[in-house]
Amino acid sequence: MNKLIPILFIIGILVISGCIQGGDTTQSGTQNTQSTDSGSTDTDFQKGIPVYFSSSELTPKEAGEKLKTEYGLPGEMKAGGFGIKWNNELDIPESVIGFRSLKYSGTPQDAANAFLQEYGDLIKLENNSLFFSDVHKSGDENDVIYEQRYKETPFYNGGEVRVLVTKDNRVRQLSVDYFPDVKVPEASEADTSAISDTLRKYLISIGTEGSELDHLMNYFEPERMIYPLNYTVTKTTEFRLTWLYRIPGGNRLFIDANTAEIVGDERVSIY
Repeated sequence: MNKLIPILFIIGILVISGCIQGGDTTQSGTQNTQSTDSGSTDTDFQKGIPVYFSSSELTPKEAGEKLKTEYGLPGEMKAGGFGIKWNNELDIPESVIGFRSLKYSGTPQDAANAFLQEYGDLIKLENNSLFFSDVHKSGDENDVIYEQRYKETPFYNGGEVRVLVTKDNRVRQLSVDYFPDVKVPEASEADTSAISDTLRKYLISIGTEGSELDHLMNYFEPERMIYPLNYTVTKTTEFRLTWLYRIPGGNRLFIDANTAEIVGDERVSIY
């Protein structure tokens, strides 16, 4: 009996040790879960990361039916049921509502990325054309925002997709201002002196002269921008690679980077 006491004592220590280690594992799992939850904070969103997409070759209408079948809510659109508002000129949705996707893992950005990878055909998404831009909190939901680019160049007056993600990481709404099937003329870019000459002539035409003219010519920091040519009038998908000059007083001047011609001159109200 005396010999059994040390053996039982050792076994007891081993059992207690095992319980403690098991407790550590459970706690570690809890900590990991908390870490995952905290991963949903804005500081972990990676701006400028592209959405990688490989088309399943569905038409937008077919992709819409797929989404409705898999995640659509019953009832009429105006009563909270599934619905799509179509842009008939571009043959893609302007908005999609009334659905609840599966619960995605990771951050809201991860959920939005996964959804776009699955349903990119809905908006004729092209690979590497959408880049993560920002996230806006809307109550307890996240509005994940993407910027459209063409070969790294952003679009003027459009080119944005928003994915609304619920607090439990499900996608429930899609808002689309996306240009599909973009074609931009490929040509050698104009010499900078030709661009400057066009800008100078424009400034003179609006009454700029003397020292003010010289000052403005050295003042500008133009932005490369894809400009939708006459889009607001004709809904065309014709685009130009341009230099955008923000003229003091509210005008925005677009000079074709290839031909050095003015392709857009827009007045912007300043409040």
